[in-house]
Amino acid sequence: MKLDKKKLSQLIMELFANPELKQRFLKDPANVLKEKSFDIPGDTEIRVVEDTKTVKHIVLPYIEPGEKLIPEELEARISKVVPPG
Repeated sequence: MKLDKKKLSQLIMELFANPELKQRFLKDPANVLKEKSFDIPGDTEIRVVEDTKTVKHIVLPYIEPGEKLIPEELEARISKVVPPG
């Protein structure tokens, strides 16, 4: 599943401007994404975690069992899940 980064950034800005929407997104992200015209496959579970000043999250990219990656391929996948800075 791919999410349009620009569209997702716009949604995140909206979440911070609308606390009620943000709470709904934290509880039921798939439905909020669908409401905002994101294409979410029915077999995909969406989980949202929120960083705080002292708690940060690291997302491990999915790698097929037995899949072999060279360092550059792994770095490309990591850059998709770890925001810069």
